[in-house]
Amino acid sequence: MGFEQRYIGCLGGTFDPVHDGHLAVAAHARLALRLDEMRFIPAGVPVHRGVPGASPEDRLAMLRLALDDRSGMIVDEREIRNARASQPNYTLHTLQSLRADMPRAMLCWIVGDDAFAALATWHRWQELFDCAHFIVVTRETRRELPETLRAFIRGREAASAETLRQQKSGLVYHLAMPPHVASATAIRAAIAENRTGNIQNLLPETVLAYIAQRRLYRA
Repeated sequence: MGFEQRYIGCLGGTFDPVHDGHLAVAAHARLALRLDEMRFIPAGVPVHRGVPGASPEDRLAMLRLALDDRSGMIVDEREIRNARASQPNYTLHTLQSLRADMPRAMLCWIVGDDAFAALATWHRWQELFDCAHFIVVTRETRRELPETLRAFIRGREAASAETLRQQKSGLVYHLAMPPHVASATAIRAAIAENRTGNIQNLLPETVLAYIAQRRLYRA
């Protein structure tokens, strides 16, 4: 039996900067899963990677510009707020906060297959499934998972997107999607080397203009 509820997608990351690859994942997931809303949740101080090249304020501004004309896609600032209060950005705390705000919603946490393969290194990772479904974006073939994670998700893998709607959290769904050429690392490198002509088709024009105005990612 399904729930009378909202269906919410959550896409976390540094968004340093946000680019068309992020937007493509969000649009594809929203359509495939028939989500009511997609939340972009920028990290304040990431736990599993280095400090972003742009400040939290600049990354928020770029996200707002990128999503300005995209209905149903919003910026969620809770991890940035936590960073300002010197709190760590653990995904579990983020999901618990989202669940407290939306107790009846079906939450879908969207990750790439590379990040999902490392899930067992995340803070109290088993508890994440109490809060949300995991949507694993698979680019080509499925990535081999560590035995600990493979054993944990056995019996949790949803056969279809419709299966997710039968409960609010706890399942894993593999969402196939073609690879996208955009890469934040490559974009930052191109800007640092003054090769912006190479990236004009990889991120929204408004974001590229903001980067130029603020002189972000310069060497």
